[in-house]
Amino acid sequence: MPKQQRNILFLTTAFPNDQYPFDGIFVYRHARALSRYGESIVVLTARESVHSEKEIYVQTRDYKDLQVYDAYYPLVKGPLKLKKKVEALKKGYDALIKEHNIDLVHVHFSYPAGFAAIWIKENFNIPYIITEHSSMFNPYRKDMRFKILRKLIKKVLDNAEIIMPVSDDLGMHMKRISSASHYETIPNVVDTDTFTLKKDTESNQLKVLHVSSLAEPKNTPGLLKVIKEVTSKRPDIIFTIVGEHRDESIEADANKLEIPDTQLQFLYKLNEQEVAKQMQQHDVFLLFSNYENLPCVLIEAQSSGLPILSTNVGGIKEIVPQKSLGKLVDRGDVKSMVELLVSFSKEDYNKEEIRERALSEYSEKSVSDKYIEMYNRVLKT
Repeated sequence: MPKQQRNILFLTTAFPNDQYPFDGIFVYRHARALSRYGESIVVLTARESVHSEKEIYVQTRDYKDLQVYDAYYPLVKGPLKLKKKVEALKKGYDALIKEHNIDLVHVHFSYPAGFAAIWIKENFNIPYIITEHSSMFNPYRKDMRFKILRKLIKKVLDNAEIIMPVSDDLGMHMKRISSASHYETIPNVVDTDTFTLKKDTESNQLKVLHVSSLAEPKNTPGLLKVIKEVTSKRPDIIFTIVGEHRDESIEADANKLEIPDTQLQFLYKLNEQEVAKQMQQHDVFLLFSNYENLPCVLIEAQSSGLPILSTNVGGIKEIVPQKSLGKLVDRGDVKSMVELLVSFSKEDYNKEEIRERALSEYSEKSVSDKYIEMYNRVLKT
């Protein structure tokens, strides 16, 4: 527990809302965990206006157990969008300090929220720390090849009190931009009361689950190739793909590959409890991404006692450091992933041991204790 309650501002450009319930859901989970363990958290986020307003405006709302300030910026394109987003965060801060005395700014995503954090530090003398989730530092991405952007982000990183990447792998890439600040890896958090052990059931089928945004980094074309080959070799395997939103093109690709409907189903727009239920109804979790940081969905699967089969990209090897938790293949290696699935046996894994790993590394208490230690260090409390 913290020595004394203090006001922590979560400064982010991604946070769930009614229109996009999964946008920055991992940021909410960090905030929720810290709130449950005694910290006073207020959230400031920037959102693009869906209306025709030309001016920035700020609205407040309650999101479950947190107070959120939404700073809306007008619909713009190109470099002007970044400018308006940062201006919105500044205006949002001006609004919220009329009601809150902020002790520490906790930035989520150094780009672009970090630009507003520097302004707050320079104008209000409030220190900031950074939790980094972004894959933009990954060498497969092109973002950091722009010298101006590297210079701007380096300033954000250099001026942070502590930088907390969600994986060691991400921290390694960030240090190529700036090694001036103190780095401390603190992973994403899972609600272990929601993602619980699957019940033992007698079934001759092997049920394989994939949950993701279905965006480009998730490599759905490669995933479908894996599924196609496996279904032709193991008729007892059933695949479920869960996406944030329906993507008819992916379903069309599955039809072109002639993947049997009896062995592949698509589900969409599931809430956290519904995803947890799917975890409890499946035997193994499958991810075939081209790049990642520390996917929340994998620690949710681990908390549910599911072994993980995945590509060895980003921080995934930190979630699956040993074969008793799952197995990893090289990025894009369809053949090896097919072999793992064809030879997979439920009896090779102990679900209680798998869940224990999640409890020790990713539970709300474990992650909150680490953040509270960082808060105490910076605020000297």
